[in-house]
Amino acid sequence: MISNGLYTVIIFDPAHTLALGDFHKQFPYIDFLHVSSDPGLHKEVDLMILVEKANSNDDIVLPENAVVWGVKNSLPDSLLDDILPPEPGQEYLFDKIQHFIEYLMQAPLAHRSLMQLANAIQNAVIIFNAKGDILWVNKAFEKIYGYKKQAFIQKFGRNLYSFSPTKGIEKKIAILKESKKSLDYLSSIHTPDGEIRYLQTTLSPVFDGTNIKWLVAIEADITGLKTSKILMEEQSASLQKMTEELTDANHELKAQSDKLSEQHQELTREKERTDELLHNILPEVVAHQLKKGKKKPKRHKSVTVMFADFKGFTKICKKHEPAEIVHTLDELFSIFDTIAEKHYLEKIKTIGDAYMCAGGMPMKNKSHHVNTVMAALEIQQFLFEYNKPRMLKKETVWECRIGIHSGEVFAGVVGQKKFAYDIWGDTVNLASRMETSGAVNSVNISETTHALVKDYFECIPRGEINVKNIGKVNMFFVVGLKPEYTDDPSGVRPNKKFEAILRRL
Repeated sequence: MISNGLYTVIIFDPAHTLALGDFHKQFPYIDFLHVSSDPGLHKEVDLMILVEKANSNDDIVLPENAVVWGVKNSLPDSLLDDILPPEPGQEYLFDKIQHFIEYLMQAPLAHRSLMQLANAIQNAVIIFNAKGDILWVNKAFEKIYGYKKQAFIQKFGRNLYSFSPTKGIEKKIAILKESKKSLDYLSSIHTPDGEIRYLQTTLSPVFDGTNIKWLVAIEADITGLKTSKILMEEQSASLQKMTEELTDANHELKAQSDKLSEQHQELTREKERTDELLHNILPEVVAHQLKKGKKKPKRHKSVTVMFADFKGFTKICKKHEPAEIVHTLDELFSIFDTIAEKHYLEKIKTIGDAYMCAGGMPMKNKSHHVNTVMAALEIQQFLFEYNKPRMLKKETVWECRIGIHSGEVFAGVVGQKKFAYDIWGDTVNLASRMETSGAVNSVNISETTHALVKDYFECIPRGEINVKNIGKVNMFFVVGLKPEYTDDPSGVRPNKKFEAILRRL
């Protein structure tokens, strides 16, 4: 049986004349079940292929407009569009299934690509019809819920309104349909072995004109964050981005038109959206190389790496709910992203409560050392202002250490399905040590970085500090820009004189 949540195809092959692996290779976006005994074919199907005729007289219910290539003898001849030859070859069946997919199912390449993409992510993706009935789930659904789709439906029901643990889900979905905006909520489930898992769900409507065609739920398993205080901010950010891209892409999907030219235009628009998604995940130059099939790591001889890490994050996690932690980190890291982009830095990743970015890559930038230090000072100044009202209210304050080092790194893309851009080398390790050896609310830089920026910034020498696995390293605290380069008492905002110097670097 083939099921993509929208259509069903049954291949009945008692003599085992077909190789299941070949079908997987030919149609990687569909799950196959090789039926060698009569499966009780009384369920509704869209397509049935018989390699050998069945002896059972079970009825087969066919939806309207279905195409049948092989059926049991009990069906009327009027349903037959084509009959399989006595000994159909595998290539013949491939052609028949391809015809079914492309013309009967009206599933363009962009649609299938989206399903492949949904099956590649670690979040559960569930597609409902406008009434809330489950149509399709991806592979991650089975891993997170512990149930296959049919087993889940048998136990909990098919409709979202009946099995959702979220209170007031009917009212929330009614608001979603009216506002045409995504709905975010948290819930918990019990797996078959009794384990409790906590989920963060984003439910988005997909419209066909003015009417809702589907509801798409994308769910992240945040149990690790709830139970072991491991932050999943990166997954949350990618979840939101994936939701937006899937929603935008599905808005572009329309009913197959009568003209091939219109189909071609739709596929062209979808390709552009796929390119846009790739460019949002990776640096532009790296995304361009990856599209050409290049994944070779690149050596960058001169970059500056920055690490930022929050003080007492473990204690903060014990005091607050996971949803509040995720919300605050998303708020803070979004500001960090804006500051990094302002100073031409490339965000590399977040690891728990740590934030990592670099200047001078993937595109060369001669002022990367100055840009990185200025970004670090601006982050600390932002946190200082952010914490003022929180201290007055005796709320949790978010203070961080920042460490910076300059040198050589290697950068590249890792992974085959879920791409990640990362950097490696001693420079990365020493930048991390600068952060752990620093002080809260301060910017700690290495001697190498100090030699590059000392003409522009006031720095306090700390002397040699013993660093784990490295030895003694000279370090400096950055106070701010030198007085002649700023009119700001905090030493963070540059004046016109320094901006002119920066443009010449």
